[in-house]
Amino acid sequence: MEKIKKVNLRSEEEKAKKKKQKRRVLTLGLLAAVSVLGIASVFYIQNKKSQNYNAFEVVDTIDLTGTGTSNYMSYKSGMLKYSRDGVEAISADGKVLWNVGYNMKDPIADVNGSYVAVADRGSKTLYIIDGSGTANEISLLYSIVDVDVAAQGITAVLTNNGKEDHIYLYGADTKDAYVDINTKTESDGYPIDIALSDDGTKLVTSYLAMNQDELVTWLSFYNFSEVGKNYIDNLVGSYSFESVIPEVSFINNDLICAYRDDGFLLYSMKESPSVLVNETFSDQVISVFSDSSHIGFIFKNSGEESKYQMKIYDTSGKVLLNKGISTAYEKVYISGQEIVMYDKLECSIYNVTGELKFHSEFQKNAKFIYNASDFDRYIVVGDDSMDVIKLIQKEK
Repeated sequence: MEKIKKVNLRSEEEKAKKKKQKRRVLTLGLLAAVSVLGIASVFYIQNKKSQNYNAFEVVDTIDLTGTGTSNYMSYKSGMLKYSRDGVEAISADGKVLWNVGYNMKDPIADVNGSYVAVADRGSKTLYIIDGSGTANEISLLYSIVDVDVAAQGITAVLTNNGKEDHIYLYGADTKDAYVDINTKTESDGYPIDIALSDDGTKLVTSYLAMNQDELVTWLSFYNFSEVGKNYIDNLVGSYSFESVIPEVSFINNDLICAYRDDGFLLYSMKESPSVLVNETFSDQVISVFSDSSHIGFIFKNSGEESKYQMKIYDTSGKVLLNKGISTAYEKVYISGQEIVMYDKLECSIYNVTGELKFHSEFQKNAKFIYNASDFDRYIVVGDDSMDVIKLIQKEK
């Protein structure tokens, strides 16, 4: 009896071992198949991204109304259309997600995440709108110059009455400002730009002022978190420059780019500012563009081979691309790994590596262009419609 039991146990162990080996083989086979599919998928994606296109076909057309005097910005996966009569969010398939009506003489807008800030420049009306279209209307005391919105809806508004300036900070659903930065034009200069961090806790301002008969720019850095409470008026840093700094922007929540007329500065600002990069240019800057990973410039090229020079930096100040181009354009922006340049009748798209992905002319005015997919579909907004186009390669 004892012997038979041992034989049976050994037999059962062998069966179990064979089943385990079979499962292992199947698992390894599935993993290999998934790996092959993954490699093939990556190869396909990279191949599509690096493919060159010289034409397009319209795959869908959606009628739009009131596009003649409208302005456009990217919003979520679609776009924002705003004019003197109101603002509306439109999805990539042409559906109106929400709209807010108003009456403005000179509307300006800013977008961050799902929040939108629209203000009447030169007048006193501000709207802060959330992702569902709920609007907070605010009336200010002085004329609005500029507006910047954070990802949570916190909004910075620059105002002026001719003698003094106020920069107010409002919550997404509050009527009263919780920050008021007051400066005198005669002594402090004239503000030319403001920038608010994504979390709404940091603010940078650029002021143009006279200093002993010389024109200087003052950059001021504010921190409204617990750290900033240890400083007078939350001012954690202020610096003067002999060159003009017409634009400042947050590249990410802790990195600021100050665009000089002869170069740029990168500041790290987790709490207080410190200079990371101070770059000087010899050529004239025509355009600047940036996203959370890149800072780009287009220069007027003094050479004969190309009309412009495009230079792109990473967030550490390293040059990623320095390329001569001859593309005609009025607008330029960077999205992901692509630089989109276009005017009313022509568009060129470059990869950040400098490769030309797409170039073609349009038969009708293009007011706004944005990517509708990861590969080859784009939205082109015209005078009375938006076209979904697919990039193609035609033999010349």
